[in-house]
Amino acid sequence: MELKPAKSSPRLENNILKWYLNDSFSIEWSFSLTWDEEPYMLDENDELIFSFFKFLEKEPVHTFSFTNVQDNSVSLDFTEEISKKFTPGVYTYCVKLNTHDGPIVTLYAKQRAEVEKCH
Repeated sequence: MELKPAKSSPRLENNILKWYLNDSFSIEWSFSLTWDEEPYMLDENDELIFSFFKFLEKEPVHTFSFTNVQDNSVSLDFTEEISKKFTPGVYTYCVKLNTHDGPIVTLYAKQRAEVEKCH
């Protein structure tokens, strides 16, 4: 008998971030940004905010917030504690940039994520 291996967790499948229930992991996220047609490097006082919502819910399940971002790159650490907040099902997430000089800019909206059971 040959066992079929699990798909990678986490993974990006058809532009949907997917992982298995209760998995803990880190995702590196890099941004290539422009502002007024010029490359934009995040300032130490800029804030990146990743908010994950259960599909059709208004309150986030979890929010990651980053300041002092180096090289326009962050690591989302889904620790065991954070991962337990996510039940099987469909989620959406958005990413906002709160700039040090005032404007809040949505970088990604209504992106999809899915937590799967392994059985």
